[in-house]
Amino acid sequence: MKAKKRKSTASAATTTTTQQPPPPPTTIVSLPDDIVADILLRLPSAAAIARAFFACRQWWRLACSTAFLRSLRAVHTYPLLLGHFATQANSPLPIFHPARLHSDSVLSAMVRRGDFLLTRLQDFGRCTLEDCNGGLLLFSTRTELIIFHPMGHHLVPIQRPRRRSFPDRGYAAHTFCLLPDLTTGGSKAACFRVISLQQRGQVVRAEVFDSGTTSWSIHPGTGTALKPARSNGNQFFPAMHAAGRIYWKYRTEPILLALDTKAMRFHYLRAPPGVTSRSPYAVGETDDGAYGGLLVIQYCCA
Repeated sequence: MKAKKRKSTASAATTTTTQQPPPPPTTIVSLPDDIVADILLRLPSAAAIARAFFACRQWWRLACSTAFLRSLRAVHTYPLLLGHFATQANSPLPIFHPARLHSDSVLSAMVRRGDFLLTRLQDFGRCTLEDCNGGLLLFSTRTELIIFHPMGHHLVPIQRPRRRSFPDRGYAAHTFCLLPDLTTGGSKAACFRVISLQQRGQVVRAEVFDSGTTSWSIHPGTGTALKPARSNGNQFFPAMHAAGRIYWKYRTEPILLALDTKAMRFHYLRAPPGVTSRSPYAVGETDDGAYGGLLVIQYCCA
């Protein structure tokens, strides 16, 4: 009797073992994003990385993210400029001029795959290119703002800041700037912040749109008095990004208004000697961090 009972128990154990499902196969899609990003960053060249983008939709989405592009620039030193946009008076949309990529067929294929002709914006009428950051483009129309990702064909329309009642009445928006979302690290193309530089009399402030909350809010502590004090003459050129700050040139004085995008505080910089308010120059970053990472490049007209 005991032997029969042992045999029955062993048979039951064998049956239970054979009914366990086999482990699922490992595929490209099953790899987590951090593993995929590490694989792509280990490839030897821009062409090899661009070629890997087309392996699957997940890899393409990851490669278009702001976080991956930031890591790519930190690891590799080769340029990733695909081209530039230029505004023309008789065109409702900016015109894209691709860089000379004839020697690199893969990067050329990236340009062809992306929507750099801005076909998704053609129904919005005239669009002004306000800013670009992390692969995203910021456009403005008379009624709204548009965030567009040409590589991922992703479009997000948002409303302009609404007119506020007293005591915030009277602020006028001078320009709009685009920044990645600090809470997510810009891991998705749809994560961003839009900063509206606003002025009322001698005071400037920042109003911020957060893609996470989908709403505008006045950032506390950004209001500050303008220098030098002028009644109605304080106007600014388009924004320039460098070393974690946004810079605006005064139209009438050799001064830069700067916004620290982490502390969200304004401060002022006087232009270098020999640079006036009419001088054509741009702000950039130094590789070794000298002068606080800030570099002023002045253009000379022939």
